[in-house]
Amino acid sequence: MTEDSLSKFMGAVPRVDYAAWATALQKAFSRLGIGLITPQRIVALLAQAKAETGGLKTVVETDDHWTVANLANPSLFGTRFQGDSGHQDAAGHHLTWAQYLGRPNSSSPALPQATAIIIANMAYGNRVDLGNTEPNDGWDFRGRGPFHLTGRANYEAFARRVFGAGTAMYNQIMTNPGIMDNDLELLALTAADYWFNRVTNAGADTLNESDVTPPQFYYTGPNDPTHYPTPTPQHPSIHYISGNRYTDSVSRRIATDVNSYQTRWSNWQRNITLSREGGNPYENINAALNRVGITARAATDYEQQFGINIHAPLVRRIEPAAHLLLDSANTTTSAADSVQSAVSTPFQQLADQAAQSFAPLNSESEMINYDQVPDHANNAQVLIVTQADKPRPSTPTKNILGVCGVVNAPLPEPDLAI
Repeated sequence: MTEDSLSKFMGAVPRVDYAAWATALQKAFSRLGIGLITPQRIVALLAQAKAETGGLKTVVETDDHWTVANLANPSLFGTRFQGDSGHQDAAGHHLTWAQYLGRPNSSSPALPQATAIIIANMAYGNRVDLGNTEPNDGWDFRGRGPFHLTGRANYEAFARRVFGAGTAMYNQIMTNPGIMDNDLELLALTAADYWFNRVTNAGADTLNESDVTPPQFYYTGPNDPTHYPTPTPQHPSIHYISGNRYTDSVSRRIATDVNSYQTRWSNWQRNITLSREGGNPYENINAALNRVGITARAATDYEQQFGINIHAPLVRRIEPAAHLLLDSANTTTSAADSVQSAVSTPFQQLADQAAQSFAPLNSESEMINYDQVPDHANNAQVLIVTQADKPRPSTPTKNILGVCGVVNAPLPEPDLAI
């Protein structure tokens, strides 16, 4: 994950330090040994972080979320702000607590801190489910981190699992949780720990990325339990219909706000599209190639020409294939040698045969590389060809990194994939 890739997933929100966040998230996942390295897990997790924090903009819960509409939303705060506040507007109309305390909308001026503290304590204070039993717990243990960890009990569980009960850091978090506000590594650790304990990699690994059916909902009214497919003034209450795998496996384990499930699913779908069509969203392609021992040389703009595509691989049988396998006893070229050196006559012959069969060489190639790997099972050598086409203004450059290898099949000879 890089600054650029994380920024794309989060929507490139101004004044967010995505470079620092990329480092913090990588350290957090590495520290907890979660192994959150697959594209499927990355796109699933970051879709939630974007919904919770507005693209990592609001990683400490503030009055950005405390608008009149949000405070009145029963999926978020139940009926805590729906009662009569005892105050009236200029026209003499009674105001609910949401209307009296909340911001008219997210563009309105920020609330005074005293008002924000009242809202947090009304929203989260004296809640056994959150472990908030002490005065001011609602404000002190309000949402923090990419998933907005909330409540004394959740903070205690995080600090105990990650640092150990009674340790210096445990005590600091529990006595002064505000120390986390500007510590990106601590904030990132809350998300990694929550994912590991509440969502799990297994949940993300079962997702079907080809299923583009959005989550389904129905609506009811205060005195009408009938299920309506769309909301009306008389039927404003939204309910989620279980069955959407991403929502069931991920969103519902992180958020209780049913109104946000559609946004979370849309974020996930957008991330899938970015990962498939937006080049390499996980790391610099040079680093990716180096990880598998490939060094690209003498190429112009190859980072724009190659990308990582997470579509399922297509296995295609190539016939005939036997003539593309060399007897290893007659091959002396090392894996590092290039076909251009022509040191090995058998290797040169193999390359020539590949060129005749598949025509990998053409005048439009910007970069081409040949390599050979041993196939010990068949006592043979396999030719690998990688190439990048020259960029052409009128034609988009292909954005795929291919993986080559021998396909084992119940045939007299093995097949060769190039």
